[in-house]
Amino acid sequence: MKSQSFSPSLRPSARLHHCLPLFLVATLWAASPAPAATRTWTGAYFSGYWSAAANWDSGAPVAGDDLVFPAGAADLVNTNNLGSTFNSITISGSGYVLRGNAVGLTSGLTATYASGSSTVELDINLGASESFECLYSTATIYISGDIDLGSYTLTTIGAGSVRFGGVISGTGGLTKSGSGTHWLYGASANSYSGDTLVNSATLMLVGDRLDVKVSVWPIHKTVEWIRPAKAGELPEKGRD
Repeated sequence: MKSQSFSPSLRPSARLHHCLPLFLVATLWAASPAPAATRTWTGAYFSGYWSAAANWDSGAPVAGDDLVFPAGAADLVNTNNLGSTFNSITISGSGYVLRGNAVGLTSGLTATYASGSSTVELDINLGASESFECLYSTATIYISGDIDLGSYTLTTIGAGSVRFGGVISGTGGLTKSGSGTHWLYGASANSYSGDTLVNSATLMLVGDRLDVKVSVWPIHKTVEWIRPAKAGELPEKGRD
């Protein structure tokens, strides 16, 4: 009788064991978030909304992205209808007005245009200690939305003017550095409980309630304040 040879086959459990690594790799790859990207505003779509992919050079932004608003783009007045935490915002052209939903930031905000001004009406929540910068002495950045410091420190830097018009809250503090004059001019009282440290140049306090604790170092740096005039009175000014 002729003998027969048989090729061994894998048991079901063995086949599963061999396939499992490939399954895990595919699952982990599918679950991994997309790497953070730099999204540059073009304003090419008529809506002015951040959610429109055609308004950006590489699609609508997602959490963790760096957002750039360059000179020469369309729809300078645009609306964040996403609401997310981004890494940073850079405004390279003057004339922008950024409005809409609140954003979180972890690596700050920078204005790099040489002259003129732009306005950020967005409420901002800090996700880390970070800096807001206006690079050039002939430029101004208005930040008119409210800022929640959380427990972090916000540092203002640069030769230009950084002007805060909203309420600053949280347990963190504010540090003024750089050669520019920076302003707190909001109509409502700030409620942050951390210190305000002036490392260089001048911090201007404008309003009826000058409600910040200020430390000045070195001693030749200044804090100036302006109290707007009430009916029948002249405005008050001072320097500390």
